[in-house]
Parts: sequence; structure tokens; C-alpha cells
Amino acid sequence: MSIAISENSDFLKVHVQRFAKQQNLSNTKFEYSTATKDGDNYLGILIRVEIEGMKNGGIEKFNLIFKRAPRDTKLREVFGVRHLYIHEIKFYEEKLPIFVSMLSEHNLSINDIPRYYGGSAVPENEVLILEDLKCYGASMNKSVILDYSHASLAIQHLGRFHAYSFALRDQKPAVFENLKLIKEPFYNNSRTFLEAYDILCDVAIKAIESEGPKYIDRLREFKKGIPKLLDFVINGRNAEPYAVLNHGDYWSNNILFSYNDVTDTPRLL
Repeated sequence: MSIAISENSDFLKVHVQRFAKQQNLSNTKFEYSTATKDGDNYLGILIRVEIEGMKNGGIEKFNLIFKRAPRDTKLREVFGVRHLYIHEIKFYEEKLPIFVSMLSEHNLSINDIPRYYGGSAVPENEVLILEDLKCYGASMNKSVILDYSHASLAIQHLGRFHAYSFALRDQKPAVFENLKLIKEPFYNNSRTFLEAYDILCDVAIKAIESEGPKYIDRLREFKKGIPKLLDFVINGRNAEPYAVLNHGDYWSNNILFSYNDVTDTPRLL
């Protein structure tokens, strides 16, 4: 998704100044560039920002990703963009610290989630500031479809993330019960999806109308049941006793890998 340079610059100046104040930086300078190609992330504008400033008599540098919410009114309405950003900010500020605290009690840590430097839920200017993992050699896989070595690694790390919920359920059951109150932010807040599914079902019915009533009737029944089905699948309680806090958008563009120079074996970051 493209955005005007001047608009990016004005937006970043505000947040860089706030970041510099939080980090006690002076004489701050910054450079920025687009972090993804158009179409890679349609619900976010990813901007790579390098910040440099003085602190305690020395120069300190930060490599960051600013994830900015799109401002297009229709896009925000259709996909419930504001709900998604508030949900993601709450994950980093409220949910992730719970896992970090629990693991620290056992001398364990989380090393495959980028460091979070803050966010803002100001309407139409929502933003998250994250560590840029590119400085560790991380990048997206070139193919949208992951091969076995990439996919198996991604599944291992997803399993580790799910394991935090099982550990929390065992170690701090009351805290885990509070986590289960989270509402799914994407499908919960968009009537547009139901309208889209209606249209898709109508197209499918039209495509098979010559095949006879058997298949048409089944599709019509499926269409009528979509709202109830959607309500069921986004209610985490229906996954018990295996309910966990999940990623929510675990696809190849949201996974970064680094590589061993000798074997070219991927390592998830």
C-alpha cells in the first residue's frame, strides 16, 4: 500500500519525537523507507525507521518497524481496522507480559517475538513500534508457499506459542480464565464478511444450477448456517479443553526467517 512521502514524514516526526523522549535521546535524527512491497500487507503500512540520538554522552541507534493503520475510510470500516490495532496493542502491552513473567519464574524467555517499543490507539493514527528484525538477518521467505523446512520450523514455533497457554492454564488458572474472555477482533466486528459469504454462495449456486436440486439445496442450507457457524468457530470456549491464545494471522508474510550461511537452513525469528 503506497502512501505519500510527506504524509509519512509528518506522521513519523510526531512518533519519533515521542520515542526519543521515552528513550531519553537528544539531537535525534531519523531515516525511513518502505518495509514491504505494495500488497504484502493490506491492513498495515510498514515503515522501516532508523533512529539515532545522543544518550549519556554517546550515540545510540535503534532499528524499528512502525506499523501504521491504513486511513482509507472504506477499508477501515470493512475490515474493522481500529479493532484489530487495539487488539494487537493489548497483546503486546497486556497479554505477552503475562507469558514473559510466568516463564521468567522458571528462568525461561521468549526469543521469537520482536521487542515492542510502544503503540498508539489514536483514531485513524493507530501505530505499533516494533524492533526491526532485519538487523539480525531476518527476512520473509521468497515464496508464499513454504517448503518443508520452513513450514516445519513455523509449526514448531507456533506450537511453542500455544504451549505458553497450556503452561499458564496449569500454573495460573485464574489468569488463564481471564485470557479466555478475549473476543476475536476480525470476524466479530464486520458484517461485511456475512454479506460477502452470501454473495459467494449465490455465485456458487449459479455455477451449479444445471447439476440439479441436490447440490443447490445443500449450498442453500450451508448459506443459511454461516452466521451460526461463524459464531461457533470464533468462540474459544468451543475449543476446550485445548483452548489457547493463538496468533490469529499466521501466514507466510507474517513470519520472518534468518539463515545459516553454511547450510542455508532457516531459523525462525
